[in-house]
Amino acid sequence: MAEPFGSAGSAPALRNRACRPLPHQAAHPVSRALWALLAFIALFLAGCGSDSSVDPKAAAGGDRAQVREAADPPAPGPGYGFVYRFAKISNGAYFYTGNDGERDIVLADFPDFRYEGVAFLKTTTEPSVPVYRFANLGNGGYFYTANTEERDFVIQNRPDMRFEGTTFSVSLPSNPNAVPIYRLANLGNGAYLYTSSEPERDFAVGTGIWRAEGTAFSVLSSSVVLPSVVSGFAGDLASSAGTGDGGGGDGGSGSGGGDGGSGAGGAGSEGAIRFADVRLYDSTGKLLGSAVSDAKGLVTLRANGSVGPFLVEYLGNAQAQYFDEGLSTLRNAEVWVPFPAGEKISAYVLDLKRGMVASALTNAAAEDIRRSGVLPVTAAMVTAANEKMRVIFNGLFAGSGVAVTDITRMPSLVFSLESMRQLSNDSAGQYAQVLNSLARSAAQFNPTLANPAREMTKQLARDLSDGIINGRDSSGAAVAPPGQSAYEPSQLSQSVSKQTASALVVTTSGNGTVNSVANAQPVSCPSGAGLCYPFGTTVTLTPQAGTGAVFRASAAPAPAPRRVS
Repeated sequence: MAEPFGSAGSAPALRNRACRPLPHQAAHPVSRALWALLAFIALFLAGCGSDSSVDPKAAAGGDRAQVREAADPPAPGPGYGFVYRFAKISNGAYFYTGNDGERDIVLADFPDFRYEGVAFLKTTTEPSVPVYRFANLGNGGYFYTANTEERDFVIQNRPDMRFEGTTFSVSLPSNPNAVPIYRLANLGNGAYLYTSSEPERDFAVGTGIWRAEGTAFSVLSSSVVLPSVVSGFAGDLASSAGTGDGGGGDGGSGSGGGDGGSGAGGAGSEGAIRFADVRLYDSTGKLLGSAVSDAKGLVTLRANGSVGPFLVEYLGNAQAQYFDEGLSTLRNAEVWVPFPAGEKISAYVLDLKRGMVASALTNAAAEDIRRSGVLPVTAAMVTAANEKMRVIFNGLFAGSGVAVTDITRMPSLVFSLESMRQLSNDSAGQYAQVLNSLARSAAQFNPTLANPAREMTKQLARDLSDGIINGRDSSGAAVAPPGQSAYEPSQLSQSVSKQTASALVVTTSGNGTVNSVANAQPVSCPSGAGLCYPFGTTVTLTPQAGTGAVFRASAAPAPAPRRVS
């Protein structure tokens, strides 16, 4: 095996071999107009195929080392490393290196090479496949291959390609977690582009300037090694919501798995948010990964060795919608409300080893942490903020028999009328009912609200900024314009307690039947109401019976507003 490039020799020699200056353009049968077009295409492709992106304006000048630090993800675990990508601004050629020292020299001494972040992962332990590098003496570009026959052919037949040995090693193609690295050849200047991004590959080919040459080699998927967010969840939702690992997002459920594990799923009960942009950040605010929540509002979050606390955000866009439990209850129909750009719901969690939720409660805690302005966010800060909101909200449910033990714990998934009617009598089901009660309370308090659940979440977050539910934020301003309030502070406790104390009232029709799953006995009902079960009972309803399922409630006394320091 050849000596890794840059591992020996003096620094000047390394500089000379790292990036050979491009010869005069007249030496190539390519017009100046085409050179300009090639450079433009390279600029457009910038960052598309790397695991992190860099602001081109920032990379073009200033402290490029700081740009690199801001762009790179956390270091992967033992056995893996990064391969970095540079684009040659003058002609659109690309340069890849798995050597940190070489990367830093290019950053410091070669401003014509724009840093584009981490391209893919290298493998530093066996079994692995070495990748060989050639420097094109004609255009200043580089050619990489893991094929020994191709390597030998180039050595024997291309004197214009200087062999530079093994630069890094990659995963075996047989690894089930391996992904392909595609190779494209530039038809204008002979440069090569290597990318794991199918959209980047397809765009480049679509320009007519790049020719696809198949798979050059395979690398380990970054989602297996680095913190990641993946759309959807294929695990056991029940275990994630109740006690197992996993995570969910309320108004967009998410999931967090144990380090290196498969992740786990979950949800919340302001209503799941589907097709939202879900982002994972570390304690300094650095983006670790993002994905779009699936049709049930689910994502999978993986820490893969990174240490919390973590911030999880669900961001609105033109396609995102959330399931409004308040409107769905009022209309007895499934109501999905737009979750547009500018909307956000957040949660700070200590780790990603179990189910998590971003809810009205966690959003209030996250806003409390943001107002402090302290970075990095510490575990003590997260614990204190989440506990503060838990105490306040449990006060709202005094006398109901329901208490939230952990506001970040994933509740039962609510994304339909059926799921609303099948909340189990456990911690996950009770938490879902607590969150559900906030949405229902807002819808009943102010029927003119187009999105009562979202308004409740946003107004409560502002209201709690002073540690007391009084309809005003820490500056003394009202949390909602006249006529847009989601609640009356003096009545909120009574309203949500009434919702939580609801009994499921079922009036059967035709041949409809009601089957109690938990062997619960019906409780006394209002005259002529039908069959009633206490909250927490899991029941199944036939289609005929389901059409008559409604909620009834009895009021509970409202405690005085309380301040929590």
